[in-house]
Amino acid sequence: MLQISDQYIQQLFRQIYMGKVTQESLPPLLYFKIADYLKQGVYEGFGTTWTALSGEKLPPGFNMQDRELLSELRSNIYLFSAAKTYQQIRTMSSALISDEGTIVPFKQFREKAEQTYDLFNKTWLRTEYDTAIGQAQNARKWLDIEKNADILPLLEYSAVMDKRTSDICRHLDGIIAPVNDPIWKKIAPLNHFNCRCLLLQLSEGVPTGMDAKMEKVTEAETQMDDLFKMNPGQSGYVFSKDHPYFDIAPRDRGLAMRNFDLPIPKADPPSQAKIEAPAPGGFKPAKNIKEAEKWAMDNGISVSVKYSGISLENANNINRTLKMIFDDFQIQPLQEIKGGAKSLGAANGKIISFKKSATTPAEVKAQFESGVLNYQSRNLERMKETQLNIEKNINRPDVQKFYIKQLEQWKKVINYKRWTVHLKEADIVEDLFIHEAGHVLEDQLLGLINRSLIQKRFRDATPGTRLGTLKAKTEEMRKEWLSIYANLTADDLYTISKYGASNHDEVFAESLVMYYREPENMVPSIKNYFDKLKEYARTN
Repeated sequence: MLQISDQYIQQLFRQIYMGKVTQESLPPLLYFKIADYLKQGVYEGFGTTWTALSGEKLPPGFNMQDRELLSELRSNIYLFSAAKTYQQIRTMSSALISDEGTIVPFKQFREKAEQTYDLFNKTWLRTEYDTAIGQAQNARKWLDIEKNADILPLLEYSAVMDKRTSDICRHLDGIIAPVNDPIWKKIAPLNHFNCRCLLLQLSEGVPTGMDAKMEKVTEAETQMDDLFKMNPGQSGYVFSKDHPYFDIAPRDRGLAMRNFDLPIPKADPPSQAKIEAPAPGGFKPAKNIKEAEKWAMDNGISVSVKYSGISLENANNINRTLKMIFDDFQIQPLQEIKGGAKSLGAANGKIISFKKSATTPAEVKAQFESGVLNYQSRNLERMKETQLNIEKNINRPDVQKFYIKQLEQWKKVINYKRWTVHLKEADIVEDLFIHEAGHVLEDQLLGLINRSLIQKRFRDATPGTRLGTLKAKTEEMRKEWLSIYANLTADDLYTISKYGASNHDEVFAESLVMYYREPENMVPSIKNYFDKLKEYARTN
């Protein structure tokens, strides 16, 4: 079943009760955990994994058709998992209001939420996992059926006939029809949950007469759920659009078309919403800013913390996330976290400072709109203005030359999808601190900004020197990062951010935000390096 802690589940219930998790803002961790679990069923049934099939060299016995089909099945699992997450959050949310129209006490809500969670993620999920196995098996088998149709042109529907056999399968058992008969678009197994039927491919036989065949098929279809009236090998679906999870409330259908703003990772293993997971050591949200500052000091984030200007919600999110990052990369406590930065933020191995005004709702909204939502459209407008200036100054070569050079710069800038790494407006303040934590990592683990701030465990004392000599593994990790940066292509930088492209320090910091927010979109060499850096920090 799902590998999710009881602590996270209880935190989820609290977030739903407080309105932080809603049908419009689904919990990514739950979504990824469901998808991960069901994907394993698909891979078991298909006989290989997406990692194996998406590589440059296909494993023996598989071809490009297999790759394309598994890609479709895998994508369907993510769509299904998002819809499943939506439906259970919707069901839990409906338990917030009493028959009298008032908010119920949390204890009463939690009891109903726990029942809903168990129904969706224990009772139903096990059946869905078995369905994923069966549909994937039959999908891949269908490719073999089509490949061998010239020598094995017929199919026979074969049901396991015992006391568990459904009426659906009893009606279909024994039907023989050509591989290209339209009936197989609707009655190819699986035809219900826990279906055990098979399609046998024959070199010869007597096809079932049209009248008898259609009578059997029609009778079976009247008893079948619409969600099973498909062929997974032709449709690429594990769960069809007729599944009840895809019955979305009208006001949420636009969101559903965007997969509820939940990502479909390009590679396996999939991303997991680490920021949503409970922080090591048992994070407990503070009730006021002073308490949040004390929690950060008591839990090894910094000796001194001043969250002045930051909302309580953001302060709690920052604490939870910094604690996670510091534990992941074995970061030592900072000397200070405070306001006062001239830019949005600044950091080294000892401090993180932030600009207070940058954390206000109005400033956050402006940052998100200019840096993400309107970033490319704004630059397109600038390009158009520059082009007009080129045309206006056709008789002034020196001025025109200036605008031509400017236009070339805009053409490069337009390739970046954002100014800085952000996915949601609500996360901007938290993302700012993740970014600055990237500079802390650079200093404490690698000494890239200020070599004197590297942790002592990564250097050897050398007589006659104040800083000592970096250990061989540390030098190796420093050089590896600088080499990765030197070999980044323009396209690599475009996937990060325009600000990140400034230098290797900002690429590092922006990439740390991606590592926790959208690892599936990271440059592979950088993603692998951060995984390696985490291990280096823990074992050296």
